Amino acid sequence: MRGLQIRGTSMTNGKRQATAILKIQGMSKSGRAESLRRSAAGLDGVFLVDVNYILDNVTIGYDPDKLTLAQIKRKVFPSTPTPF
Repeated sequence: MRGLQIRGTSMTNGKRQATAILKIQGMSKSGRAESLRRSAAGLDGVFLVDVNYILDNVTIGYDPDKLTLAQIKRKVFPSTPTPF
């Protein structure tokens, strides 16, 4: 993983929502991308997972009241250290 962009939080139907874009390397392999998508989508509180092969990133929409970005990263990228 190379970088992280957090788009911020918003309110929809009275619930907070956050969106993060995780930049990753090696997205050219569809099996890896599908594995990342399934890992993130399986988390309670994640409502959006969009894998972009061209930009080498994954956009994840989640409920910050149910889980943190660090928890998502630990589940989706278990072998990558989480600095925050």
